[in-house]
Amino acid sequence: MANTLALSSENVEPETVDLDTMALWRTAHWAGAFEDDEDESDDGAGDERERVHAVLDIGSRSVRLILVEGEELVEMRALRIGESVVADQIARHYGVDHDEAREAVLRSLSTGEDVQITAAALPATGEPEAGGLLTDGAPSDAPAAATPSEVLVPHDEIEAAHTKFLQRLARELTRFLAATEVGSRIDKVWVTGAASRGRGVREMLLAVFGMEAQELDILGHLAHDLDDDEAEELAPQLASAIGLALGPMGGPSGFQLRREDLALVHGFDAIKFPLAIACMFALLAMFVYSQRQLMVLRNQEFELARRYVEPGKPDEIVFHGMLHPIFSNERWFKNRDYFSLRNKSGKVTYDFGDLQEEVLAAPVHRRIRIVRDRLRDVAEQKQELSGVYQDISLESGLAVLVRWAEILKAVEPDLDRYLVPELDLSMRPRSRSLKFDIVFRGSDFRSKAHDILKAAIVRDMDDARSPFGGDDNKGVEVREKLFDDKDHPDATGATFSFTIPVKDSFAPFGA
Repeated sequence: MANTLALSSENVEPETVDLDTMALWRTAHWAGAFEDDEDESDDGAGDERERVHAVLDIGSRSVRLILVEGEELVEMRALRIGESVVADQIARHYGVDHDEAREAVLRSLSTGEDVQITAAALPATGEPEAGGLLTDGAPSDAPAAATPSEVLVPHDEIEAAHTKFLQRLARELTRFLAATEVGSRIDKVWVTGAASRGRGVREMLLAVFGMEAQELDILGHLAHDLDDDEAEELAPQLASAIGLALGPMGGPSGFQLRREDLALVHGFDAIKFPLAIACMFALLAMFVYSQRQLMVLRNQEFELARRYVEPGKPDEIVFHGMLHPIFSNERWFKNRDYFSLRNKSGKVTYDFGDLQEEVLAAPVHRRIRIVRDRLRDVAEQKQELSGVYQDISLESGLAVLVRWAEILKAVEPDLDRYLVPELDLSMRPRSRSLKFDIVFRGSDFRSKAHDILKAAIVRDMDDARSPFGGDDNKGVEVREKLFDDKDHPDATGATFSFTIPVKDSFAPFGA
């Protein structure tokens, strides 16, 4: 397939390719190597499988092996090993020409004797030969001609190298047969190739396959003008050439490169089908996961506040889940004294109907939050209007009155007799105050009001535990109104109106 990849690198994509192994099968089929299956079919009684033939082409550089079941090619193998490895070893070891080493190996194996090989010595450098001149008349520096020498190659060494070649070939063939499923059903062995008649080859094949190998009769089915000696010498070497020639003449075609396992594909083409399958499974998993999440979301919507539409009552607003028990007390929500938002003039701006519309228009997951926020708004507005907040643990107004009474009780001996006709306590935010009127009689009425009572109140405001004292540091305001009694013009005294600021935050009854 290396040639195919080389063509592909040049943007040339062949449709078919013809291999030497296919040519070997074509030649064996044309030579009638598989025609005896029907004649001997009775021998295989009880086994419906067809016989398997092994065809080997043992060349000088490679060995090709095919296994044919019936007439169908089922296995093939090309081994990069041939008889020339023996000549290569001798040529490298003795420094001789490969062709001369090959002839010497064949001669030694056939005669069983040592062989003499003429080896060319390495060129010697030194003085130029006499008369050696360059074209311009200068003496030549060319090396002296190599002096040939005779090399004696022992027969034992050639025999050992040849035996090693046969052993290696036997191991490769045995490994191939052990790996294939049809190796145990081989019925016949056919052999051809330039080295198929070599010494010890048939014996090695007999040991590997357990049967005698038969030579393919190639020229017996071919008209030619070769004499007997030429035909005998060339016949084993023509198997691949004849097989390749049979292809265009109507023989079986080569391997289709765009079909099944031999399809010529590029990097992405090789993975696009498994990638498509992986994407399909990923989309399926994503679809299943999304459906599961959708079911979980629907269940959560039912648990929260999904609307329930009762058949026959499409206008009735009822909710599933957590919002249902909240809206079950519908009378409380419809009572504007309990649930409503008002402006500064006291006009209702938001009530239960507005809440229902807002909840229905919002997504399910925000509905409970909307109800919570509106209830919080109503609570804050009512706290602001009433002055009672949830962070005050005791009645704050009572604490202010108790503190005021304690101040009066403390200075009562100095005030003597007094009268408190009016008392007003306001706990509204940002305007908290205690207002009261107190009446004094006698010539020292101003001293009692200012020097005694007001001074006592101011001293109490300095105490951190006192509820009196505004955040803006307002002081105590005192207004005076003298007596106006026509029936008792000699009566002296006045009514004093006190305004004491109250803190927005304080600890009731002290720390």
